[in-house]
Amino acid sequence: MPAAPIPHNEAERLAALRAMESLDAPEEEPLRRLTAAAARITGAPIAAVNLVDAQREWAAACIGTDTRQQDRAVAFCAHAILSDEPLVVEDNPQVTSDGVRFYAGVPLRSPDGSRIGALCVKDVRARTIDAAQLATLQDLAAAAERLLAQQRASRAARRYESLIQAADEAVISVSTSGVIQTWNAAAERLFQYPADQAI
Repeated sequence: MPAAPIPHNEAERLAALRAMESLDAPEEEPLRRLTAAAARITGAPIAAVNLVDAQREWAAACIGTDTRQQDRAVAFCAHAILSDEPLVVEDNPQVTSDGVRFYAGVPLRSPDGSRIGALCVKDVRARTIDAAQLATLQDLAAAAERLLAQQRASRAARRYESLIQAADEAVISVSTSGVIQTWNAAAERLFQYPADQAI
C-alpha cells in the first residue's frame, strides 16, 4: 500500500493529537483490555489503539505485537484517518516486512473531532470481517475515544494537584455549597490544620 496522503487539516490534527498527551505515554490497563477485546471479537492476532503522529504511528495500547511505533509511511492507520468510515483491507497485495495482509481500522477522534488515529485489528493472513464484528469494532473505538479523553483529564488533574501542593502560597478551594475541596501544604502551615482535618 503506498504512503497515505497528508490530511488537509494536518496542522490542526497534530495539535489536537498532542493536546491528548498520549504519545509516548505508558500503556494503561483499561485501554489494553479494550484492545484485547477487539482482538477477541474479531479473531485477529494483533490489535492496537494507534495514534498517527507527523512521522510515525504510536501504539497507545497493543496486543499481539511488541512494536509500539512504526514509520507513518507504511502505516495502515495513516490511511484510516483520511475518512470517518472504517478502513478494511481483506488481502493486502503489498505485504511489507511486518507481514500484515488483513487490516480493519476505525478512526479515533479527539474531543474537538480531529481524527488522531485508529482502533485496528491485523492479521498476517488474508481474511474477512463480518458486519457484526465491524459494528462492535466501531463501538469499541467510541469507548477508546472516551478512555483517551479520561486519561488526558486524569493526567491534567495530577499535574494540577502537583502544582497546588508545590505552591508557596496557601491554596484552598471551596465548592459552591461551602465544602473545602483543596487544602495545600502552605495552607496547613498558615492555618495549622492538616489537610485531612480541613477537607
